[in-house]
Amino acid sequence: MARLNNSVIGEISGKMGNLVVRKMNGQEFVSQRPVKYRKTKKKVPDRQKMQSAVQFSRTVNNSEKLKLIWGKSKIKATNSYHKLIKHTLENAEPGNLTIKNKITPGGISLSSSEFLFDNGKLNITIANRDKETRSITGNNFSVYILFYFYEPIVKRIENSSLKLISKDFDASAENNFRFNYDAAKLIPKMLKNYKKCIVYFAIVGNKPNTKTPVYSDTIAKEFILE
Repeated sequence: MARLNNSVIGEISGKMGNLVVRKMNGQEFVSQRPVKYRKTKKKVPDRQKMQSAVQFSRTVNNSEKLKLIWGKSKIKATNSYHKLIKHTLENAEPGNLTIKNKITPGGISLSSSEFLFDNGKLNITIANRDKETRSITGNNFSVYILFYFYEPIVKRIENSSLKLISKDFDASAENNFRFNYDAAKLIPKMLKNYKKCIVYFAIVGNKPNTKTPVYSDTIAKEFILE
């Protein structure tokens, strides 16, 4: 801010073009007006992408087990939440999440022979014959499912909605692990209000006789809701 000394045009105050003149303690000062920020349509997808990433990351990070896993991941960031944000943004599209997003940062690969979501009923079958998969499901373990609903039917509904659930198990089947879940009673409005849904699925267990987590990679699939 500059000071005006002995103005030849007398006392000045107010706006002059992109300048603002103020009088303080008997002296006049001039400063440049800040340029107004314009919200353009080009920025909307970027904002929606960030909103989806924040919503997704907060939901996953609210789980203590998933928070611990992300905190120990090799992604370069200060904490589990920032790691989630970074990874989610890298794999999301403008305005929406994708099947590339994850609720677990890598891990043991899963192979699904069945992955269906129809009328709120989720049916997943995981091949459980290999040693690595059995290392997750051999003892106590938990299944995590995140439902991501998007493309609302009417404009007054939020652009997207998330629901994370978990279920604990004591032991797994010897050959295949089958998971069935009826979400119709839990999320009836989401099923009615959105056109599409991505289901994210992961298994989290502990190494034998320890509290060290061992977990699967996330598998995900997109579904068109009727």
